[in-house]
Amino acid sequence: MPKLIPSKKFVKDINKFQSDVTMRKKLPKRYLSLKKTRFIPV
Repeated sequence: MPKLIPSKKFVKDINKFQSDVTMRKKLPKRYLSLKKTRFIPV
């Protein structure tokens, strides 16, 4: 299993994505699960 580390860029991208989506009133489940972990495989 790959080591997981928080990525500031990743979190920032997700936050940006969420604010874009908030305007459209929808969020893919895939991004919801990414948001919960805020970790990425290395």
